[in-house]
Amino acid sequence: MTGHPSILPRIRLGILFLTGAATSLASGADPVTIRFATGSGGDGLKNLRATADAFEAAHPDIRVKIEPVVGNEYENKLLAQFAAGVAPDCASFNGNRIVAFASRNALRPLNGFTDIDSPEVDIKGRYPNIVEAFSSEGKLFALPRDIACSAYIYYNKRAFREAGIPFPDGSWTWDTRVRPELKEKDFVWTMQRLTKTKPGEKRPHQFGFGPAWPQLWMQTLLISSGVRMWDRDEDPSKFFLNDPKVVEVFEFAADVPNRHRWMPSNNDVTLGAGSTMQDEFRKGNIAMLQSGSWEIRDMRLKHKGEWDIAPFPRFARGKTGYLPGEGTGIGIFASSKHPDEAWKWIKWLCGRPGLEDMAQKGESQPSIRELAKTPGLWLPARGEKVQPEHIAITDEIALRVRNQKLPDWFTGIDREITGSFYAVLAGERSAKDMLSELQRKMPGKLALARRRVDAPPYPFWPAVAFGVFLVAALIAWVYLPERGIRRTRVEKAESQSAYRFLIPWFCGLTLTLGPMIYSLLLSFAESDIIQTPKWRGVGNYADLMNPAVDDTLFVSLRQTLIFASLSIPLGMATALGLALLLNQKIRGVPLFRALFYLPSLASGVALSLVWMRLFDRDRGIINALLYGNDGSSGFLGIGPALSRLSGTPGEPLNWLGNSQTVIPAFIIMGLWGAGGGTIIFLAGLQGISPTYYEAATLDGAGIWRKFRNVTLPLLTPTLFFSSITGVIGALQVFSEAFVITGGGPDRATLFTMVWLYGKAFGELQMGYASAIAWILFTIILLLTVVQLSLAKRWVFYEGELK
Repeated sequence: MTGHPSILPRIRLGILFLTGAATSLASGADPVTIRFATGSGGDGLKNLRATADAFEAAHPDIRVKIEPVVGNEYENKLLAQFAAGVAPDCASFNGNRIVAFASRNALRPLNGFTDIDSPEVDIKGRYPNIVEAFSSEGKLFALPRDIACSAYIYYNKRAFREAGIPFPDGSWTWDTRVRPELKEKDFVWTMQRLTKTKPGEKRPHQFGFGPAWPQLWMQTLLISSGVRMWDRDEDPSKFFLNDPKVVEVFEFAADVPNRHRWMPSNNDVTLGAGSTMQDEFRKGNIAMLQSGSWEIRDMRLKHKGEWDIAPFPRFARGKTGYLPGEGTGIGIFASSKHPDEAWKWIKWLCGRPGLEDMAQKGESQPSIRELAKTPGLWLPARGEKVQPEHIAITDEIALRVRNQKLPDWFTGIDREITGSFYAVLAGERSAKDMLSELQRKMPGKLALARRRVDAPPYPFWPAVAFGVFLVAALIAWVYLPERGIRRTRVEKAESQSAYRFLIPWFCGLTLTLGPMIYSLLLSFAESDIIQTPKWRGVGNYADLMNPAVDDTLFVSLRQTLIFASLSIPLGMATALGLALLLNQKIRGVPLFRALFYLPSLASGVALSLVWMRLFDRDRGIINALLYGNDGSSGFLGIGPALSRLSGTPGEPLNWLGNSQTVIPAFIIMGLWGAGGGTIIFLAGLQGISPTYYEAATLDGAGIWRKFRNVTLPLLTPTLFFSSITGVIGALQVFSEAFVITGGGPDRATLFTMVWLYGKAFGELQMGYASAIAWILFTIILLLTVVQLSLAKRWVFYEGELK
């Protein structure tokens, strides 16, 4: 039996199944259903369902309903469910975000269960750092399921053999310069030697190293070197962003992909091309890949060559050797109606039955250290040959994992600093300039975050009274002027009939007006929709208008207005041009009208994904036409000229990754949907009487004079309508930037709606987001009023006397 430890879990499951079956026969009560939320998908979700089936067999009085929460902002979606009172009984959590739930009293401390210290739970047998990650103020809020270091180096053995470099044994180190005297003991030297470039080409065909995602590289260097960007994680009060040590690490991180080309930048491997760093590693285009233990299962299934793992090197001048990592823990929501049943499920899922099954399938490293070191589970059975050969090092690496536990009020600041990594790694901003700018801005944002924490309670009843007053004032404004008018009985009857027909509209107005008033009141508060709001008065508006505190409003408005000022005229001109063409009386015009209109019906998200591929730097059709196969013989030499203008001579344009080209790319995308405006203009053209053109022909007018003196004046109502709707739509642009760039690069597409969404649902700053919404609403309202006032000067309505 000792030679086949994988048989043990099956025997246990069989015994538990028989026990559960016997219990179910003796009990006739309806089972309790608990809801379990998870961010897992694919095979991970299938494995969870299999584990739930085994649990239900052993506990016939409990049913587990697994609810996948897909997409980004997993934790914030759970918080929103908790705020709405529809949270699941339990869910999986990331150790780096547990404070967000604990600080809001959203989770039940597990210390309250009497068997928390029992051998079944085995708290002391788990990796201590992952237990600490799920604890806050001495209380455990989630039972760790796995520990996942993000700093494994997956290496291609073939690439090492061809370069004549011995396989890494874990004793290597890294520094911000190449140390050739150490050879393979220097990680940077190894990265350099593994990078291969063909003669006459600039882009390597084999990169020495690549992180699973760009920011992971920067994050690992900072944690590994022990360099700190602020003083204390638990209560940050001072920044060191322009410290020479921080600048040195940032400059080294940026030089590796941009200056030396030892690592692919996000411009080289993009999601737009349908490729990832993992794909490029499996193809042999990257010699070393940094990722977590979750990659092991996929590598075993998909990688055809020889590979192994090694720990990320220690910093040559460092002492700690910490590494970044994550881990999954299962916690119980405070609102759960079945905490005892949820606790049984957690003990199963995070206990030996669930962890043995997870480890055998190679999903992730179990949090119980004994299981992580047991052959036949996470480790291969004795005598079994399986990749990676040196998986046993995961035990030592797991002990080096350091989870960053920041206070929840600091999350927004950390996101902004982390977001700056992209611009530096993409080579768009120098490390020194970016860090100096952040050092100048962050103290103001830190003070702002602290003011929000210390704000007094929100005056609830005065706010309700003010809301009622607003509603009453609106009703009085509409109704009181009517009271002074004397009407006949027939007129009164007609008025009453009109009001009856307007009842559905009034109901819709109520559903709209109520949230608007609520958001107005919320704009004077600090609120995360979970905890009791705090009073800020006009503080949100004052902070938004003060660039020393937060310059993002002016940046987002600037970028939004730039986009609107370019996209609206071009969009209207394109739509009008197409309408003029489609207004001709020739054969097949109805088909062309339908074809031009169809793209406007497509989903904005779907079109964004299509355009990501079209604008891809290396494999996109647009660059293929502009640059040709050799990169310089494209259509009329436009591509190389555009590269020189954008500051990247000799390189294909990275349309969506360059702050100078991303807005033009978005404008081109918008023209694809010009069919909607074309139909409106076509209706306007067909409403112009042919007699005007006949009279102009008799007067000897040509095509241009007819267009200028007949078509345009009579089309001004349509132009006016299109300009009104165009301004409103352009100032609320969202989907393209949200799906493709997320507001980057370097805040070039951080349009106001994208920023508003991030504040509301990314950082849960609902009060601040409401203030942004009302500022945007005011701007749109003022622009609309200006357009309406100017319309009298240039809009001509047929039959109107001027």
